[in-house]
Amino acid sequence: MNGESYDTLKWYWVRTKPRDETRVIRYFNLAGYSFLLPTFWKTSCAGKKKEKKPLFPGYVFIQLVLSEAYHKIRYTRGVSGFVRFGNMPTSVPEEIIEILKQKMRGDGTIK
Repeated sequence: MNGESYDTLKWYWVRTKPRDETRVIRYFNLAGYSFLLPTFWKTSCAGKKKEKKPLFPGYVFIQLVLSEAYHKIRYTRGVSGFVRFGNMPTSVPEEIIEILKQKMRGDGTIK
């Protein structure tokens, strides 16, 4: 154990299977979890089409009590695992989440 408490509500970074971020947040939303998927608008090479892309491809932030929800999240369809340092998932500091939220527009894209 790294001394971190897994019995309190914290943010974690979840790794998804390739291009499954949208599927994963759909499941998280249905289950009632708070999550964050920062995106940006990418213009095609021809400049004719704009497409919303994840800022961190293959990753989603989720807020949960790890001791209660680890297995439920770990085995959610489209989830590959938690970001870890050592053997256990490591929480994301609240300050980082707040900075991302401040920079996001209503549609989830970064300003």
